[in-house]
Amino acid sequence: PKWKRRAGLLVLLIGLVFGGVMSWPKIQASLLPKKNETDGLITDRVKSGPFEILVTERGTLDSMRNAALNSKVEGTTTIIFIVPEGSQVKKDELVCELDSSTLNDKETQQEILVVKAQAMLEQATEDLAIQKTQNDSDLAAARLKYDLAKLDLEKFEKGDLVQQMEDLQAAVKLADETLSRTRESCKYIREMTQKGYKNQNDLESEELVLQRNELDKKSAETKLRAFENFTQKRTMKELEANTQEFSREIERTDRKGKAALAQKEAELKSCELTLEVESKKHERLKEQIKACKIYASQDGQVVYANSRDGRSSDQILIEVGSSVRERQAIINLPDLDSMKVNARIHESRISLVKQGLDVTVKVDAYPSEVFHGEVDSVASVPSSTGGFSRDFKEYEAVVKIVDNPEKVNKLRPGLTASVEIMV
Repeated sequence: PKWKRRAGLLVLLIGLVFGGVMSWPKIQASLLPKKNETDGLITDRVKSGPFEILVTERGTLDSMRNAALNSKVEGTTTIIFIVPEGSQVKKDELVCELDSSTLNDKETQQEILVVKAQAMLEQATEDLAIQKTQNDSDLAAARLKYDLAKLDLEKFEKGDLVQQMEDLQAAVKLADETLSRTRESCKYIREMTQKGYKNQNDLESEELVLQRNELDKKSAETKLRAFENFTQKRTMKELEANTQEFSREIERTDRKGKAALAQKEAELKSCELTLEVESKKHERLKEQIKACKIYASQDGQVVYANSRDGRSSDQILIEVGSSVRERQAIINLPDLDSMKVNARIHESRISLVKQGLDVTVKVDAYPSEVFHGEVDSVASVPSSTGGFSRDFKEYEAVVKIVDNPEKVNKLRPGLTASVEIMV
């Protein structure tokens, strides 16, 4: 029946409560400090004092003053020689060599282009000099033609024209006088013929001479009129036109010469620019070949510029056969007298970290030693390379180790360390 089941549950509940009350002294005794036979209870006196609030992070050691040796070769090239990491090197010692075979081929081809550009420049220089001489010759020839045309015009006006006019006028006058004498002679012979002293044949002969002289006079007069009305005017116009044409020829020759000279000067300028460009390319290629050999900029220990992250395993990037791009760091030459720890602070604790805070540094390689430092700088923007997702943000913090140089010199870049920032 239901009442029996309810009664049984009630009895069970009462038994559980009673059993708990009876066992409480034992539970309480187990929670209290145990007694020691000699010292009694473990106690301590309450006191006032500083309560340390620490921000603890992991980081990587590096030098405060790092001489980075970067690749200055454009594009991508390959490492064919590099000194072992950890080696001590002196200033100006060869520490790395990059493959320059492709650059050597390009430099040879570029040298050929420079020689061709130099030859073109010399040819353009000679062409310019020839054009200047040609312009002078053409202009001198055009001016000579103009001067001769002026002389021809002046010669005709003051010489040929007067002479021909006088010759024609003299011919007309001579023909007129000859005609007059012939007429007188013909009249005389006619009278003599009438009187019987001359025969008819003599008269006819004289009349023929008279007719011929009349024709000669008309011819001379016609020549004189033709010269005055046509030949003189035509010759004058022709000579004047020649003078004007040769005057314009001087201007055309001058302009044509200037245009040709400007073209030669433009070609010369183009050749100069071409040589300058090709020479700069050649010099740049020689600088690139020179940059394939990297020398130490100071004394120091060689440290490969591998990517190191305290939260992930190292990725080896620098070795013989590795490809490196322009401006990529290859070797670091750290100053071991001044060391730092590069740490990353989570955004939830970045507001606690300020410049100048004291820091305790523990290096994994020296677990028994404690180093001291202070916060040198804190980034104002989150790191773009850290975190497991876009929502995980960390800020770069630099901790400078302030111990004496003898102690700091034991440290090496790349060692893992933990920092406790006293905030």
